[in-house]
Order: sequence, then C-alpha cells, then structure tokens
Amino acid sequence: MFVNPRKANSFFPSQQRNIRMTDRLRERPKSVRERNRETCEDYNPCERYAIRHGWIAAYKRYFGQRNGRKY
Repeated sequence: MFVNPRKANSFFPSQQRNIRMTDRLRERPKSVRERNRETCEDYNPCERYAIRHGWIAAYKRYFGQRNGRKY
C-alpha cells in the first residue's frame, strides 16, 4: 500500500510539460519588420545609423544585400 516518496510522482503525468506546450502555441510569431529591427539593434554600427536615418534604412544598408536579394 505504501509507495516510496521518490517514486510516488511516477504514477502521474507531468503537467508542467503540458503547460509549456500550450504557452508556446499561444505565442504569436514576430513580424519581419520586428525581427529586422532586433537584428539591427544587436549590431552597434547599424543601431547608430538607425538613430539618424531610421531602422528601415539602417537595416537595408547593413543587411539588405543578404543571399543575393535586394530590398
């Protein structure tokens, strides 16, 4: 009738795992513009250029020629 306290939780499924999974489903994906801005914020010259000329112009200047694409 008695169970070792260390093994007592093995009979019940973990609810923490299920909570984490549903939290991830509720998250909305970031927009492209938001991801670009974060990329620019992480690179100091791009961030300084963005203060003067705006985030879109700064991203285009430092990261616009990636993978052969032109923005």
